[in-house]
Amino acid sequence: MYIDFHTHKPIFSSNSEVLEVISMHKMVKYENEYFTVGHHPWWTEAPLSEGDLQNLEALLLDKFCLGIGESGLDKLKGASKEIQEEVFYQHIMLANKHNVPLIIHCVRQYDQVINFRKKYGKTPWVIHGFRRNTQLAKSLIDQGIIVSVSPFENMNESFVEMLKHLPSDTYFIETDSEYSLNIMQRYQIMADLKGINLEDLKVQMMENFNAFFAWKGVGFTKLAY
Repeated sequence: MYIDFHTHKPIFSSNSEVLEVISMHKMVKYENEYFTVGHHPWWTEAPLSEGDLQNLEALLLDKFCLGIGESGLDKLKGASKEIQEEVFYQHIMLANKHNVPLIIHCVRQYDQVINFRKKYGKTPWVIHGFRRNTQLAKSLIDQGIIVSVSPFENMNESFVEMLKHLPSDTYFIETDSEYSLNIMQRYQIMADLKGINLEDLKVQMMENFNAFFAWKGVGFTKLAY
């Protein structure tokens, strides 16, 4: 099975060969779809209220909810630095409280994310949409933060080299709802870059998925729609 680790709109719901993890913003939910839920820094203008936090906690009980996010920090867009950091902290604390993974949006704030990780992070973290270089990827992985990537055609050299050097248990593959290439095509690009068999890549992504979402207490082969 292919896993689209991070998308916002299901397009393969009826395809038994693709599992999509839908990133929900606030409470907009698709029925019978695996999802994560959080407050995106682009569209969150104030710290989370007690009601917001209670709603997030309630959704964590849903059998299809796999984690918290996306949440994070964006230097170019969204609320003020102070509000973004407060909301990110609230998501981290909620993830710690329930021992659930955190999916992170990060734009030009990697040092700050690493600082938050060192101070507060206790659960699995992943930065989605990662397109930076090998050195930064290593810095994140050294702090226990893995990455989700979206390979495409005509990538720049630093991105290609980073993808080639990613350890097999430190990444996922996603579309982020950018469908110029579907998830199957992105898997093939990744397999070709790494010089591995496509089926072996799919198995590795299944293993990574099970490890990252182990809190849910289900193995990939037991996931049922």
